[in-house]
Order: sequence, then structure tokens, then C-alpha cells
Amino acid sequence: MRLTACLASLADRGIRINCVCPYTVGTAAVRREIAESLAEGRTLPPPLRATLLEPEDVADAVVWLVQNESLAGRVLVLRGGEPPHLLPAED
Repeated sequence: MRLTACLASLADRGIRINCVCPYTVGTAAVRREIAESLAEGRTLPPPLRATLLEPEDVADAVVWLVQNESLAGRVLVLRGGEPPHLLPAED
């Protein structure tokens, strides 16, 4: 997160740096792992028990971040079942 904040000054040169931190995304591989684990009776680790993000959720958040030209050096956190939220800006 600190690296993202340090690079925020590049916005003065037309380069905006932000970071998107998604929790578990329900990709085909993740869904397959969940299905195989459950079929084998294994306990799912916490990230796989959480509400999964859809890939579209991540894409929508990235588009929002890119379109919001007032944001630079920010970290956007995504967790399934929760609205996206920006971490407080570092000074």
C-alpha cells in the first residue's frame, strides 16, 4: 500500500497509480477447487469459504477506478458480499 501512495506523485505527469485488492474471485479454477475439496470431504480454507467475487465485480471496480480521475495512490479493497471501499489515503 505504501508503494501505491508513494507513486501517487506521478499523477502530476499524467500517470495515475492505484491498486485493486480483490479477495477470492470465483474463477473457474477456484470453483473447481471448491467442488473437488467438498467432494473429497476436505474442509475449505477461509478464503474459499468466503463469499466469492465474480470476475465482473473486479472488472467493474477497475473501470470505476480508472474513470475517476481524482484518485491517485489509492487502494481499493474488494470482498464478496461487501461494497468496494477505498482505504484511507496515506499522507
